[in-house]
Amino acid sequence: MVGHLAAGHRYVGNRDKSRQIVNQRLIPLLERLPYSPELRPAYVHVYQMHLEDQKDLAKATTWQRALEEQATRFLDLRAVGGAQFLAGNLLYCTGDLRGAISRYQGAQRFYTRIGDAKHTAWCLVCLAETYLMLGDILSAAKHAFAGLEIVEGLGTIVEHFVPYASIAEISLCQGKWERAAQFCEKELQFWRDAGHEGREARAALRLGRLHLATRRKEEAKLQFEQALALIKSDSSGSPADLLVATLSSLDEVLNDPEAFRVFCRRLREDRPEIGDSEFINWYLEHAIQGDFPQRVAKDDFLGPLPSEWIWQDPFGDCSLRVQDRLEIYAANGRDLAVAVEREAVRINRSAPRMLRGARGDFAAQTICTPVSVSVSDPADVPPAIGGLLLWKDDENWLRLDVGRWGPDQIYFGCCVGNQGTPIGRGYLDAVRDKLDVSGRAFLRLERVGPRVRALCSAD
Repeated sequence: MVGHLAAGHRYVGNRDKSRQIVNQRLIPLLERLPYSPELRPAYVHVYQMHLEDQKDLAKATTWQRALEEQATRFLDLRAVGGAQFLAGNLLYCTGDLRGAISRYQGAQRFYTRIGDAKHTAWCLVCLAETYLMLGDILSAAKHAFAGLEIVEGLGTIVEHFVPYASIAEISLCQGKWERAAQFCEKELQFWRDAGHEGREARAALRLGRLHLATRRKEEAKLQFEQALALIKSDSSGSPADLLVATLSSLDEVLNDPEAFRVFCRRLREDRPEIGDSEFINWYLEHAIQGDFPQRVAKDDFLGPLPSEWIWQDPFGDCSLRVQDRLEIYAANGRDLAVAVEREAVRINRSAPRMLRGARGDFAAQTICTPVSVSVSDPADVPPAIGGLLLWKDDENWLRLDVGRWGPDQIYFGCCVGNQGTPIGRGYLDAVRDKLDVSGRAFLRLERVGPRVRALCSAD
């Protein structure tokens, strides 16, 4: 009953009250009582609080392992499957995608063994999303459609098991536009009927991106505006991240800097609540760089790396090359983000990076240019993201990069106290308008005392 009470507060958005109940009543109760199958949901509530609210991987892992150990000991097969699934989620959110697949497959076997079709479908959908993240489109499609078949056979679709978004994205990757549109529309209608505005906003954004990819700009603009109308401060996942993605998409479809600025000013006036966050710069504004007369170091990356640089590759599956410039190649699934997307937590710090020490006031500047690749189809050009990182530790850092939301878009974000948030974004108009055909982006971070400024230009 205590666990259900905590879950109820969490469901209606009262997370502070939910955490209070979990910490003061539920955890002491679980530590005192012997395990029984009736306590399985309570373990999950504690796990969710540590992972989703506090972004504490260590404590979430502790409770996942506790559930798995107790369930295995008492032969509670449903709980063993659930613990395997939670382990898969932990690995997925940190970027260990192959480890996540192994755990999701283990959960699927247990659920299939006990005849739990609903949770079997859940595992299949998660496997599809994980294979998609790895770039294995055929395996992703296989698992997504298998999950859809089970879900439709149940006669009712439960929110957590909706595979529409996965199938739409898989279809996009395969160039099957009509099928992608069909499942985007299904997803949008499902969340509209469910009254879940946050997820409806994400579905509208996805449908808008599809229209944009197929050059139906007016339809895309309509969907982006609909998504903005649905965003609330308590939207599903991280509303600021959803706002960044939607504004970036609208900026792209308008392709008119002044029209976009007018739109943003009107939106802030009409909807002050969605602009009340750390995400303050919705577009780039003119600024003058600070004066730092003394150059401490300059690296052209023309030869061997100086010893001051430290290469960090958390999973050991990325690489770098120094030849006329520094090029870093990242495996699929690598990221640097602490966020909630589609109800899924991401605490992914697996991106490869080069670090060197810095003290006091300083300016760090770099030039990012697209990596040249030879492909017959422009659609096959791989995505590229690069920039500057100001790193204190795992829970505190700033990033300024180009490419996160598109090849010409600048993004400035941070993680402070293990809570990620966007700060600003915008287009480099000279690059977008092809005035600078090189695609170069000059990025600069300036630290003076406790304050950090981010600047960018095309020259």
